[in-house]
Amino acid sequence: MKPISKLAAVVAAVIASSFSFGQVAVDGVLGSEWSGANVVSVGYNASAPVGNFATPTAENHLVAYDIYTRSDADWIYVMVYMNEANGGSVAAGTGVFGTNLYFDTDPSAGNGSDLGFEVTNNRAFIPGVPGYNTIGLDSSNYKWASNSTSTIGAIEFALSWNYLMTDPGSMGFAPATDSVVLRLSQTFGYSVAGGASYGVDRLGRFEAVPEPGTMIIGALAGVAALRKKFAKKK
Repeated sequence: MKPISKLAAVVAAVIASSFSFGQVAVDGVLGSEWSGANVVSVGYNASAPVGNFATPTAENHLVAYDIYTRSDADWIYVMVYMNEANGGSVAAGTGVFGTNLYFDTDPSAGNGSDLGFEVTNNRAFIPGVPGYNTIGLDSSNYKWASNSTSTIGAIEFALSWNYLMTDPGSMGFAPATDSVVLRLSQTFGYSVAGGASYGVDRLGRFEAVPEPGTMIIGALAGVAALRKKFAKKK
């Protein structure tokens, strides 16, 4: 293969890798698009505390579940997936099937969660502040779906980077710039998962993906370096 052909192949690979890992189909099903995503687990303990915001744990008092997180250029995604075989009973047979997710939109500030969602109720809130907000939670910014059987349950959630960066409901949370952390999950019976058990990134960290134009600029910078490298080998 000629040097220029090698260069073209490398550039194509760089650009292709920048656009890989396509959007999640928000259907409440743990599909192949979740392969390679970050996953943390919440264990089952019938004695796990309820409403334990001061000291969130790695356990839930109804059922064990896994939390999947990933992001692309437009969305952040969360999948809460539970299987009764892991312990406990899905929704304990009560019909309770929901999750609250708490996000830190400015992790470097070290001031805890800035924005929360009652996912299946389609509303957002500021932790510790009374009231809810539904402005901006339309299909262009917010998606969720659930799926459940007698033994397995799942909730899939997607939130746009646009919502995180622009605060369309004027709620007053700190706009996200380059990363967001999922700090807490108040889920399925309302044991609260999070805290020191999961480290500084808690239940998942989302990194903003550069816009296509930015990725192309980066690829072109790489091309310049590669051209010099191939020129030296002549």
